[in-house]
Amino acid sequence: MLVENKVPNLNINEDINKTVKDFSNILLSAAEESIGKTKYVKNRKPVPWWNTECERAIKESKQALNRYKKHKTSENLLIFKNMRSRTRFIIKKTKKKSRGLTTYRTSTALLP
Repeated sequence: MLVENKVPNLNINEDINKTVKDFSNILLSAAEESIGKTKYVKNRKPVPWWNTECERAIKESKQALNRYKKHKTSENLLIFKNMRSRTRFIIKKTKKKSRGLTTYRTSTALLP
């Protein structure tokens, strides 16, 4: 209904690029009127422990996953699993640091 009202005003005899642009604008405006637009609202609160090291680790892990998805070899799978493990470790480490728990066990041997 919305498009039908606006299409008769479309001048088809002019330049084809202008006609296509006008028709596209008519369709987009009709869709916006009938469907509406949604807004993306970021719901996540910033966390104090997030840093560039976490960001870089996640980025590298995603790249390894995408590489594995494109080329499914056992080597790429192993690389992805190592990157994912490293990312988890980095995030845990930065969370602990932000809470003030900076002591880590350097060896697995039990202390007397």
